[in-house]
Amino acid sequence: MKHKARRTKKSTVLNVFICLIVVFILVLASLLLFQTRTIRVSGIEYSQESDVLNWIHQDRFAINSLYIVLRYGNVQADLPPGVESVQAVLRSPWKVELVVTEKTLYGYVETPNAQLVYFDRHGVVSLISHDHLPDVWFIEGLEVDEANIRLNEPLPVVDDGIFRRIVEVSDLLELYNLVPDRVATSEGNINLFFGGVMVQLGNRSFEDRVAQIPPILERLTAQYPQHHGVLHLENFERGAHSIRFVPENRLVPEPEPEAESEDGWQQPEDGWQQPAPEYIPEVWDPAPEYIPEAVQDVVPEPVTEVDWNE
Repeated sequence: MKHKARRTKKSTVLNVFICLIVVFILVLASLLLFQTRTIRVSGIEYSQESDVLNWIHQDRFAINSLYIVLRYGNVQADLPPGVESVQAVLRSPWKVELVVTEKTLYGYVETPNAQLVYFDRHGVVSLISHDHLPDVWFIEGLEVDEANIRLNEPLPVVDDGIFRRIVEVSDLLELYNLVPDRVATSEGNINLFFGGVMVQLGNRSFEDRVAQIPPILERLTAQYPQHHGVLHLENFERGAHSIRFVPENRLVPEPEPEAESEDGWQQPEDGWQQPAPEYIPEVWDPAPEYIPEAVQDVVPEPVTEVDWNE
């Protein structure tokens, strides 16, 4: 029995030793075989490839391609400016590809030295450049502390809640396939410009208000293509039955005295500056075809009257 137990113990020690040898060989093979020779960066549009490479090379163990894949399989924190995430993919034992997902840029401001400062949905500065990127709006009216602008840090503005509003409006404009010519802010409010029409959205209830823009713009474009003015949606709420549009060349009549015209409109004694009835569509109805299916359940009541007076 003692002899058999001794043999069993020797066999166990031998097995452990063999396992250690195998592990050592595997580790040595991984060190020798999986040496990083090439790192390729893909997915870059506006970020700098050098920033990504410098970021990965800061890790002293990045000389091993297998380590890079295990360590940076899907990283979403402590990344270079403008980068949302990085995924490391092993293409061969000595070649690694870093697949970069960049942050979505929601706007930019311009500094006095003509630098364009781009920011993401959280207001973090993602890029400082002299180049204009396509499909990114210049946000007019943002009050920025230009001396404290830092890459990868929040853009220093007076009202940091403005970024949430810009993102919400931007997402709604994409949903409704609307492309304004200009986007501006004023005292925390959002204003959009479509040709000569300024749309005042205020600072809340954007979903209900943006839903009104497509049918109204279509009617204005079809009937009065050269008409400029202000579309007042800043006080519009779901269930409202009128929206005010004020032409920029329309003189506001004095409230008194007023005379009622034959069609029931209140008309000042000296007459309208422009014939008001011709400018007033009978119905402003945001028909279902203007409203994406995803938001059918939040569409405001149809607008059935427009008040053109101040």
